[in-house]
Amino acid sequence: LQAKRSATNISDFITANEAGKLPDRNAAETMSRVPGLSVTTDQGEGRYVTIRGIDAALNNVTVDGQMIGSPEGDTRRVALDTVPADVLSKVEIIKSVTPDMDGNAIGGTINLITPSAFDDADGEFFSATADAGYYDLGSDNPFGASAAFGRTFGPEKQWGVVLSGSYSDRTFVSQNVQGGDPWTDEGDFLVPDEFNLRDYEIQRKRMGFVANLEFRPSDSFELYWRNLYNDYEDIELQSEYTADYRNGDLEDQTPTSGTFTEGEAVRANTERKEVQKILTSSLGGEFRIGDSWTLNASVTYGETEQDTPFDNYHEFELDTETPMTYDTSRRFFNVDAGDIVFDPERFEFNEAGQGGQLIEEDMTIGQVDLQRDLMLGSTPASIKFGTKVIDREQTSDQDFDIYDGFEDDYLMSQVVQSRDLTFVSDAGGYRFGRGVDYRAAQDFFLANQALFERSDADSVAESYGVDYEVREEVTAGYVMGTAEFGRATWIGGVRYERTANDFSAFDVVFVDGDAVSDPPRQVRGDKDYENWLPSLQVNYT
Repeated sequence: LQAKRSATNISDFITANEAGKLPDRNAAETMSRVPGLSVTTDQGEGRYVTIRGIDAALNNVTVDGQMIGSPEGDTRRVALDTVPADVLSKVEIIKSVTPDMDGNAIGGTINLITPSAFDDADGEFFSATADAGYYDLGSDNPFGASAAFGRTFGPEKQWGVVLSGSYSDRTFVSQNVQGGDPWTDEGDFLVPDEFNLRDYEIQRKRMGFVANLEFRPSDSFELYWRNLYNDYEDIELQSEYTADYRNGDLEDQTPTSGTFTEGEAVRANTERKEVQKILTSSLGGEFRIGDSWTLNASVTYGETEQDTPFDNYHEFELDTETPMTYDTSRRFFNVDAGDIVFDPERFEFNEAGQGGQLIEEDMTIGQVDLQRDLMLGSTPASIKFGTKVIDREQTSDQDFDIYDGFEDDYLMSQVVQSRDLTFVSDAGGYRFGRGVDYRAAQDFFLANQALFERSDADSVAESYGVDYEVREEVTAGYVMGTAEFGRATWIGGVRYERTANDFSAFDVVFVDGDAVSDPPRQVRGDKDYENWLPSLQVNYT
């Protein structure tokens, strides 16, 4: 509260002590209690942070004030479930951007602050945590542990070191019902989209490490080397049943029900492993020059990676169209397709996919800031100016083969699960039935791969359609003035940013369903633009 009250911009803060009062698994969950923020969850865990309703991709995420890259290839948003909450000393959410901050913060800036040995008045601290739990669904036991150590040393306690580590392992089962979006007009009433049941078996491992070294021989001289590394592993086995029920004629419609005469059904199972890594290392210092000048300089190197070594699936479809009745009178809607969709003999092989993807990003940042403190008569003031260069390069490489045919009969009954599953919840029960046994289907595929028919067009589209190389250079400069007139603090200035992009991708072209070339033609392009970003803020106490 004191940090928020004394901040010159609109900010919120969460300290490690505050975060430790509740069992937050990651940094996103820690921020879920901040005013004006909401968190998008995935399987019960916080992932993306939205500031005042603005898309998470329009936020800037930094570690100790320096930008980090996104391990995902199709967005700039950073999945904050990769960062354990217990390796941080504080989280700062800045909702109003000043000229000395990066301009790519339309929603705001989320600054993850790592510990310093000089934060503790005694110059030494140690903390440790351990936790364990039990899940009734699946009978799994999640567990985790963390420890942090910091101390100052040297003849005059001018050196400081912090070492912090965290590990958690969470295995659990998840069952969900979805498919209601969008609801569209059918007949006289709104009807939800396709009906989908999913049974997940998930394991998530999260590791985080911090290593900081500082040198403060006097109040006017400081050097630091700050390092943060996170490793997040997600393995999901997903059995799925989908009823595409809105086909054919609509009969016997009421405000909450109706029957479509030609529904289709699909059963599939997918196994995916995804590993996200974030590494950032900053070397810099702050130097007081005389009585009025302060110089800050830093160099930061960062790496992010999203490695999906496999994302394989096996899909079977119902051998005929069948009437399906929907019911929206209950809390979650339901679709009844009769006993035919629970008969593994009625599902024929439709498609299989085998492959993975690797996304990598490297980032180098150089920054210099110079500030002069002065007096305008009896008014405290300052002028600050600086420059910053960001050089980042991201590549995406996916290899994926899709098989849409088999030379012989291949029914789901050959690779069916033994259990007949029913979802039970307060919203009512859902019979899932017997799904595809992923391991049996994968073993069958590997033993009979020569009999599967590869779809060249789909494989080319999946393998090259998301491959790219992008390099972005941002050169920035700013000037900013601050003055305190009585109870009002004025902050104004302008920031200039020039962005230069060079990129390459593949021109995937099809004629009559066939790829024109394999591999497709590689195309290159570039785009440069400039932004002038003026701002004025007044804080009245």
